[in-house]
Amino acid sequence: MRPDRQRGFTLLEVIIALIIAGLALGVMFDAAATGLRASQRATRTAEALSMARSRLATLGHGTPLVTADTQGDDGAYHWRQRVDLLASLPRPRGAVGLYAIRVAVSWQEDGTMHAVELAGRRLGLGGS
Repeated sequence: MRPDRQRGFTLLEVIIALIIAGLALGVMFDAAATGLRASQRATRTAEALSMARSRLATLGHGTPLVTADTQGDDGAYHWRQRVDLLASLPRPRGAVGLYAIRVAVSWQEDGTMHAVELAGRRLGLGGS
């Protein structure tokens, strides 16, 4: 019998353990990075949706609705709003119309274009 000479790990066991630990850390790092990117995209989507809701809510409040297609930039976001007259009912003090309104907000992230779009109908004074 051999005396109790082998008390530690062999070099091969240590190398295999380091390889396994490195692979596990790599997988964990990739999962964390993927989660962070998803969180950032969700935040940007929520910001764009909030901007689209705000633009949709203000259309026709304080000013008559007019058939138009307008667009612009707001920081990292590009917005476009379109108003189309669907039907009009003449009245003695101006026409009342049913308008289709659409607001789209887009942005570029990680080399890819993303967008949210909201649409609705609104009665309003206008005529064109």
